[in-house]
Amino acid sequence: MSKENFNDIEKIIEKANTTKRNVTKTLMTKYELDCVLNQRTIQLANGAYPFVSKIGDQNISEMKIDNNIELRRIAIEELKEGVIPLMIKRTYPNKEVDYIKVKDMDLTAVESLIR
Repeated sequence: MSKENFNDIEKIIEKANTTKRNVTKTLMTKYELDCVLNQRTIQLANGAYPFVSKIGDQNISEMKIDNNIELRRIAIEELKEGVIPLMIKRTYPNKEVDYIKVKDMDLTAVESLIR
């Protein structure tokens, strides 16, 4: 990687850390929810460690993971607790780009989808 790429990453992180949003609110859409859960489920399926230790009463270390449904449940629990280390990139018609951390997003619009 060149030094320019690292500077771009620093700019993205700096922009994501700002609390002032120029264009929209930080409501998560159902499409962003689906993308975040899919990406995190893929990471868990490829051996990433979960950032939560329990789902309800059940310890994750004691869970028998037979399919992707259990991995998706882990990803949903991580989203509820706000520990998913991902960012959403929103591009607007005026070519403005906004980066929002998933943990900073408002989940009220998708609460019914993540019961």
